[in-house]
Amino acid sequence: MGIGNHPISKIPRISLTSIAQSPEQIAQTAMDELFTCIAEKRSPTLRLHFPGELIVRESSRLSHRKSTTSQKSATLGRD
Repeated sequence: MGIGNHPISKIPRISLTSIAQSPEQIAQTAMDELFTCIAEKRSPTLRLHFPGELIVRESSRLSHRKSTTSQKSATLGRD
């Protein structure tokens, strides 16, 4: 399974099940947290969850089912 739903995942010979996310949203959130940490002279401590969509393709045994919504976690810093 892939993460990011890269265009190569759609090639019929590969047909890789993927999780589609918004890299722009993830990058913006990470940069906002970085700048806040620099300004406040502290370490990052956020735990964020970004929505994602499961794109089911032929690489999955569940390919006969429709795509479903999933959640993918991303952690910035320490718990």
